[in-house]
Amino acid sequence: MTITEEHRHRLYQRLEEVLGPEQATTLMEHLPPVGWADVATKRDLDVSEAATRRDIEALRAATKRDIEACRSELKHDIDAVRVETKRDIAACRSDLSQEIAACRSDLSQEISACRSDLSQEISACRSDLSHDLEALRGDLGHATERFELRLDASTSDLRAELHRELRAQLFAMLAANATLAALAFGAARFI
Repeated sequence: MTITEEHRHRLYQRLEEVLGPEQATTLMEHLPPVGWADVATKRDLDVSEAATRRDIEALRAATKRDIEACRSELKHDIDAVRVETKRDIAACRSDLSQEIAACRSDLSQEISACRSDLSQEISACRSDLSHDLEALRGDLGHATERFELRLDASTSDLRAELHRELRAQLFAMLAANATLAALAFGAARFI
């Protein structure tokens, strides 16, 4: 027979009539809220505890297996990524090495071409400057010769004129001396 809430209520009412409200409440509180078949015994708890332990142990073993499988899978994935990364780095290193070598070769060729062009331009500039310098020396040589000729002519003219002036001065001084001597003799006669 299943005990319903209605059965419990009728029992309480009858206990209240016989024992009184306080003792009826105390007695009802000591009765299980359900039937005795639903109340767990110590044996039931021991069986439940053993089953729970087995379940927990099985769960622990399954979790440990899953973690080990996950660890193994992760290790495998990490190893694969490591190998792939090393391969990518080696390929990148090789590509960069080739690009650097090509760049070095291009730069070397450009520097050689630039050096050759600069050398040719410097030679041409040196040749032009040498030619211009020789022309300037020639012009200066001609100008110097003309200047020396003019200087010689001017010096000859200047010497001739100086010679004439000195001669004229000499004659003027001699004439002045002769006049002074004549005056001195003439004055000495009068004295």
